[in-house]
Amino acid sequence: MPDMEKNISQSINNDFQKLPQVSEKALKLFRENYGKIIELLNEKLLKESKLSQAQPLIEPLLFKKEATTLFSEMMRGIYEFDLYSCLPEEAAWFISVLSSRGYEKEFLEKFLLHWNIALHSHINSTQAHELAQPLELLQKNLSSLYSQCDTDDPPLSEILQRIIGFLLNKQKKETAECLLELYQQGTPFETILSEYLPSVMQKIGMLWQKNKITVVDQHVATDICAYIMFRLSEKLVIKDTLPYKAVVSCVPGEAHEMGAEILETYLELKGWSTLSMGHIAPQSDILQAVLVMKPDVVFLSVSMIARLPEARKMAYEIRSALPKVLIIMGGRAAMRAENKLKDCSDAIASGFEEGHIQALKLVKSNA
Repeated sequence: MPDMEKNISQSINNDFQKLPQVSEKALKLFRENYGKIIELLNEKLLKESKLSQAQPLIEPLLFKKEATTLFSEMMRGIYEFDLYSCLPEEAAWFISVLSSRGYEKEFLEKFLLHWNIALHSHINSTQAHELAQPLELLQKNLSSLYSQCDTDDPPLSEILQRIIGFLLNKQKKETAECLLELYQQGTPFETILSEYLPSVMQKIGMLWQKNKITVVDQHVATDICAYIMFRLSEKLVIKDTLPYKAVVSCVPGEAHEMGAEILETYLELKGWSTLSMGHIAPQSDILQAVLVMKPDVVFLSVSMIARLPEARKMAYEIRSALPKVLIIMGGRAAMRAENKLKDCSDAIASGFEEGHIQALKLVKSNA
């Protein structure tokens, strides 16, 4: 998800920052009734889809259910981690995804209304009102957010534009040659990992957001980048090795695994012995890998606010199984929830190099 905060007016951001944190009672009731709220939302979507004659039923209904899940999980993360200041940015992304697929403001207005009804249907009035406040403020600012949600494409160098073109045409060989050309011209491999590949993947994600490519195109591009990154790293000679082990993983349910794969390669270049969970693994597999390897550090990547509850749960499980293991979190969502993650992690890293440096300091101080 690209950073859309700069496109949103300061007055809107200020209004959301002033929202009070919901009470523990409201959070408890929300957790207990979350499944019922989603069920009621989907029932209303099904009823509306049957009444609509504008489009065939199945495809729009499936998309609407997916949208319901995305929005609901995002709100769960925002409630749990008191991230109301992020809601305008998250909503702008959501609006961009919806509008590019033909769903205009009326759909989201009804959607927010149904959310409010679902909250009051299953939760006591006082606590439901707490939970509905950010939704009501979002509805109040919906017209402004629709007018501000369009994000300009970030400028890219010619070679990165070529790489993106090859990726979208599924040309693995040509993509590899472009990345190799960067390296042969003197660009450090660490820079390719930490700057070029993230820029490419951000652009690919933006193209999906604007409905210019399919989710299959996005996954294929990610897989090609991961494969080429692995092949290029095989050609490098690692000069120094470190006596430290690390497990690198996305948290369960993450939709963006590329950051974790880049971090694994980056750490290997720095001399770490690493184990990557590869594509997104369930919590049981991650925990088993940690128990088997007994690493010095576990790196958890969480880019989606919706996945923050799983990140915290995963960290607690790891810490319970291995009390002395160090846990470092990174990713866009982890940075936003840094204060709320301090009780279950040893550090929050803003980038690959910072993650490596913080990990070294922590393992050395614990030695």
